[in-house]
Amino acid sequence: MGIRRRFFAAAALACALALPASTTNALTTPSAARPFQLRVPVLTYHRIAPRTEIGNSLPGLVLSPQIFESHMRALQKNGWRTVTAATLADHIQRGVPLPKKTMVITIDDGRDDGYTYALPILQRLGFVATFYVITGRIGRARYLTVPQLQTMALAGMEIANHTLSHTGNNKNGTYAYYLDQVRVAQEQLTEWLGAPPVTFAYPFGLHPKNLIRAVSNTGLRLAFTTKSGHVYAARNALTAPRMGIRASLTPRQVVSLLNGLR
Repeated sequence: MGIRRRFFAAAALACALALPASTTNALTTPSAARPFQLRVPVLTYHRIAPRTEIGNSLPGLVLSPQIFESHMRALQKNGWRTVTAATLADHIQRGVPLPKKTMVITIDDGRDDGYTYALPILQRLGFVATFYVITGRIGRARYLTVPQLQTMALAGMEIANHTLSHTGNNKNGTYAYYLDQVRVAQEQLTEWLGAPPVTFAYPFGLHPKNLIRAVSNTGLRLAFTTKSGHVYAARNALTAPRMGIRASLTPRQVVSLLNGLR
């Protein structure tokens, strides 16, 4: 069976196993007095790698595989479950609640340690994550390859758009410039994986108006900044918040952080 056929078969299976809209057990139910919104922590990670492999990466963006696994195990033990950002986008759009203690794990930039270290940890725990990749770097040294992306997608991970070249801090960027950054990445991911991504992460969290417009006109439904927060609704779907998770946080602190959200 070809890689694209297997990819579509896996996607169909995921849809078949999705929670029905009538699920009522411990749902994150919105108030009838305000527009539909969900309160879901979306955790941001970057590199999951040993110290010997981080090179010149900013230390604050790197967690060892051991620390990452300790965070994930503590959350699982405390009853937290995962969905992808695409699933969150779907629930926002359809106005369908998610079960309480549902979280989204996102890992930015598309480094190969996402495949080598993060993926096996997630699979051992039965978790899924969304990987935001810089498509122009795919296949370069220390970055993911197309076959790795395909394997991760078949394993239930979401592979999503983080622009062609990680540009977002060009304040004078034209709409045409940003549209090219978003659209080319979208086309590449569609070619590699057989379906277009539906979510996006802004490089550096920066989201000038022309970039937001490009994201909107490319058909993306949920786009993340680096603003801190966990409330999602149609009104902030293209400027959505996330929660950065530092290596200095202990597993107990991570659990307390998420359990304390209201």
